[in-house]
Amino acid sequence: MILAGCCHSGIINTVNFTTELTGSNNIVGIIGGFHLFNASNERLSRTVRELKKFPIEIMAPCHCSGFRGKSVLSTVFDKKFHNTMVSTKLKFEASQ
Repeated sequence: MILAGCCHSGIINTVNFTTELTGSNNIVGIIGGFHLFNASNERLSRTVRELKKFPIEIMAPCHCSGFRGKSVLSTVFDKKFHNTMVSTKLKFEASQ
């Protein structure tokens, strides 16, 4: 699970750095600011293409992800998408 602030370097760069750091590609969730508020259609498409490579079960973009970014991610990740904002509560349960 990645809990990100505002990913000024980009959510994909953040995810890639995390996988390098941990040695694991098992990214099951991402919560935080994806810094997509002014992303081009090309960048949004590239971001989705890269994120789909991971076994993501929780997609929870907030603040600087922007309306368009959230909209695209909502469409692609469907039931895995959580529209997060200030005061949103998410509950996590450990799996065995």
